[in-house]
Amino acid sequence: MNFLIIKTSSIGDIIHTFPVVEYLKTRFPGCSCDWIVEEEYAPLLKAHPNVNEVLTIATRKWRRSWFQKNSYTELRQAMTRLKNKSYDVIFDLQGNTKSAVLTYFAKGKQKVGYGWKSTSEWPHYLATDVKFNVNEALPIQMRYLSMIQQFYNDTAPFEFGKGIELLLSSEEEKRLHELNSSKIMVACSSKWSNKCLTIQQWVALLKQYPSPFYFVCGTNREKEMAEEIAAHFPGSKVLQNLSFPLWQRL
Repeated sequence: MNFLIIKTSSIGDIIHTFPVVEYLKTRFPGCSCDWIVEEEYAPLLKAHPNVNEVLTIATRKWRRSWFQKNSYTELRQAMTRLKNKSYDVIFDLQGNTKSAVLTYFAKGKQKVGYGWKSTSEWPHYLATDVKFNVNEALPIQMRYLSMIQQFYNDTAPFEFGKGIELLLSSEEEKRLHELNSSKIMVACSSKWSNKCLTIQQWVALLKQYPSPFYFVCGTNREKEMAEEIAAHFPGSKVLQNLSFPLWQRL
């Protein structure tokens, strides 16, 4: 059995979709699971031991440079890759107009998506041929899983395993051994200002815990903030742009 999962973004939602792969691998031990995702999140899925092939799109970049030749070329290449492989079942778990286009171009014997009450954007409803509404009261990962279980008419509770261990490259293995044994990791920034503490608030909070700390960050702005906080705690380290597997092992 060959499956294609369409869940293009974002980090949290992608991780919450991992139980779908676990379920399919449990039900069909020899199956192959491919995944379509925005290119910025591809490293996470390429490190997943049970995802076979990762197909990438770059819709955010394409929208910013819509009239440039490179964008059309990349879009055409992405659609060609979709058409080159046939799947037994395609699961569109994104449920919007973008994923509807991907589902339409992908080759699959059956295309499964959300019912009218559960879809967020109506074009998604037109791109699938098997549709299920999901209980919005369920935790998000159970909502994704419930669509697949409904497709297989499976009403038995699915017991999750202990999770998956992302694959480390040799470079990441080396870096892991180089880092010390700080026990507390601090993610002190967010792109949403209403989710951020001030530097003074962070310092006051962290003084209640044993240092040193790992401060993880992505952008240069986040790095500057992390460095300013870390200066109050000797021995702490600022780790920028950690890979997902390395982050998990730490």
